[in-house]
Amino acid sequence: MTLRRSILAFTGGMILIMGLISTAFMWQLMTGALSDLEEAYVHQEVEATLFYIREDLASLKRVGGDWAPWDDTRDFVMGEDEDYVQNNLDDWTFSNLGTDFMIFYDGSGDLFYSRAFDPTTGEVVSAPEVLLNLERDDPLLAHSSPEDAMTGIIADQKGLLMVSSHPITGSRWNDRASETPIAGTLIVGHHLDEARVAELGSFTGLALRMEPLAPAREVRDLTSTDPPLQIEMADEETIIASKAIEDIYGDPTILFEARLPREIHRSGMEIVHRMALAIGLFSLFVGGAILFFQERSLLNPLATITSSVEAIRRTEEPYEFHIPKAGRGELANLAKSINEMLDRLETYHQKLRYSEERLRAIFDTAQDCIFIKDRESRYVQVNPMMERIFGMPASEILGNKDEVLFSPETAVQIRDADAQVLSGDIFVGEVARDTSEGDSITFHVVKVPLRDDRGQVVGICGIARDITYLKYVESELQKRGELLSASAFASYTLLTKDDIDRVIIEVLQLLGEAVEADRAYIFENHHTEDGKVFMNQLYEWEKEDVEPQINNPNLQNLPYHPDNASFYETISRGLPYKGLIKDLPETERASLEPQGIVSILIVPILAQGQLWGFIGFDDCRRERAWSNNEISVLQVAAGIVGGAIIRSRTRMELVRAKEELQERIGEVEAKNAEMERFVYTVSHDLRSPLVTIQGFVGFLREDLSAMDRDKVETDLWMIEDAVFKMDHLLKDTLKLSRVGRVVNPPEEVYFGDIVEGALKELSDKTRSKNVRIILPESWPSVRVDRLRIEEVLKNLVENGIKYMGEERNPEIEMGWREAGGETVFFVRDNGIGIEREELDKVFDLFYKLNPESEGSGVGLAIVKRIIEVHGGRIWAEPGEEKGTTFLFTLPRAGR
Repeated sequence: MTLRRSILAFTGGMILIMGLISTAFMWQLMTGALSDLEEAYVHQEVEATLFYIREDLASLKRVGGDWAPWDDTRDFVMGEDEDYVQNNLDDWTFSNLGTDFMIFYDGSGDLFYSRAFDPTTGEVVSAPEVLLNLERDDPLLAHSSPEDAMTGIIADQKGLLMVSSHPITGSRWNDRASETPIAGTLIVGHHLDEARVAELGSFTGLALRMEPLAPAREVRDLTSTDPPLQIEMADEETIIASKAIEDIYGDPTILFEARLPREIHRSGMEIVHRMALAIGLFSLFVGGAILFFQERSLLNPLATITSSVEAIRRTEEPYEFHIPKAGRGELANLAKSINEMLDRLETYHQKLRYSEERLRAIFDTAQDCIFIKDRESRYVQVNPMMERIFGMPASEILGNKDEVLFSPETAVQIRDADAQVLSGDIFVGEVARDTSEGDSITFHVVKVPLRDDRGQVVGICGIARDITYLKYVESELQKRGELLSASAFASYTLLTKDDIDRVIIEVLQLLGEAVEADRAYIFENHHTEDGKVFMNQLYEWEKEDVEPQINNPNLQNLPYHPDNASFYETISRGLPYKGLIKDLPETERASLEPQGIVSILIVPILAQGQLWGFIGFDDCRRERAWSNNEISVLQVAAGIVGGAIIRSRTRMELVRAKEELQERIGEVEAKNAEMERFVYTVSHDLRSPLVTIQGFVGFLREDLSAMDRDKVETDLWMIEDAVFKMDHLLKDTLKLSRVGRVVNPPEEVYFGDIVEGALKELSDKTRSKNVRIILPESWPSVRVDRLRIEEVLKNLVENGIKYMGEERNPEIEMGWREAGGETVFFVRDNGIGIEREELDKVFDLFYKLNPESEGSGVGLAIVKRIIEVHGGRIWAEPGEEKGTTFLFTLPRAGR
């Protein structure tokens, strides 16, 4: 078939198809419009019926709203009006109000009175069972304010009920509604039986059916919901519309079903059939006119152009041919344009050849790996640099996937990245490759989609740069930063916490993890009377899968001589001892190999120029060379740890001396004096690690002088900033030594007076934050320093206000109870709360839940100090749903 006949056949077919499509489209459009119109009609009728249901509920709500605030109703549930039932709850009242039952609950949530009438017989009957056994926390009873009314539908065993629940307040409280006490709950309603449903349907002419589906679970007003309406065709004559109506608790447990005739559909389909016939006849007429015009004006000239183009296609030099003039207008211009394109073709061909030569030069001489993949992630082109880096000729790479260059796991990750690029995105990331020598090469990879002239993704073009050395430098800088941070934190922890044994283990863990060791430990030397030196293991930290050695009897009273003489000679001069176990002398390997050690580093601990002991680090998995950076930082850390242990022992001696002194001058005065000396000493010792850290600033600047200057300077300023922060902590520690002591003699005082004094000073803050304070009716008397306990209460209340978060109704409750022979006081808030794992830390010195929040973290440490000075204890517990409760004990008066 010729092109002309093909076009004519195609055009005629397309016209026929377009006519059919137009008819089908019109048919679909009209039937869809009819469906939409019919659905809108159903929605309108159903919504009208639901309107009458809501009006019925609104009428019940008005009845409850009139009776619940009535003074007689409030007096009735308070037990102050015995004639209320006789005067008000007769059958005439129920009939006049349109209700079947009234149920009264008192303020404690217990059923007070119920009365129900059968509207058909006028007889007194039992109220619905589902409303007589409500739990006290049921939403129908748990009204939070006088305006908190609930209206809706609820399912009973016998059917559906329309109910409205209102808090009973009394009209004389209306002037101050926010302070109105709720005396109980009034529930009014009537049955939603078949007769009532039929009556509601008669308003709109619908055949209705309503029945319960499932029990309710939570509160939500019916009028605030909009469940979807399900519409289905029962047959050609009837539509069934149904939806799940939410009950008073907000659950879709009530079936609403309505049946409507399909009058709109029947009338509309007659119109659709007539329009379809008219469109078909019009399409046939227009199609014939188009075919006639196409043959005369388009197909004949186009045949001429087509034959000339076919001749151009068969030659290797197309720009030597020209298209003869054919037709008029656009076809003539087309022939002219083709001739101009042929003239420019050779010029473009020369430019393309030059561009390809330049691209080939870049591809062959680039110092990065350049590659191209097809859509199956097979390599189709690689540059010489990629052949050199991977040690494979291009012939072994091309046509293969990434499994020939990378491990199977890495190849899977690369294919995932390729899938991202093939979807049109750009990938930038890193890929690692293990070499046959056991080394690892890291590449920084950029991949972009390769598109054809239609914009379709046909492959991947990528560049990979070897950044192995940069990653090594980055890793070393990170390790050094982590080690310096661990050392600084260890210094701070050792000087601010009292439990030296636990703190030493934590410090060993910090340092061990920072240098990626498997075991860290501390040994102490002791000298015998004959001058021999022995070592004993004091502390140890090890990873979970490493065998501990703390209980190894061979590491207690272990002599240095003669087996460990060279080891002793090295560390006694203050030098580190390091190496691989396999390279050590036989006498030293004998005690180290059974511990599973592969590489070891020992850093001496010197006290007043003498060898006090050492801190050691074991690597039980690999042979490693300990860097000078690690050793230099660990030497400082060893001095800090050793100093902390010596200070701890000195402190223990001071404690024993304090006990002797207490026998002479009294317990309270001795404790205060010792506390002041202790805090003062610890605070001044904080400056020692500050000098150490500042010294490392200079060391780091010299050591990294060959690196990136901007990043090095940034690291240095961060370390110096840590120095100033520790200086700030020193000032707060000195403040703690002054304010955390009992300076006034204890006195017997009513605890309520202390609470009143604390709240009076905080009145502006609680008022500005709109905080509600909840207090008990009475308090016990205590024997305390009143000013210090007021300070405790102010700290706890301010802490609760600070961490109230976005709570709209902030509350702080204060109270007390007797528990286990102790008087326990508490301060409870409903704020953001504290995670359970953080509860034991909140009383630590300088500890803050949010490092960005105001304050230095001393407040709760002061509170704990004051309570302990009074012989009490303090702790924190999480709230049931939110908030935190702080509890503390104090001595009762007369005990």
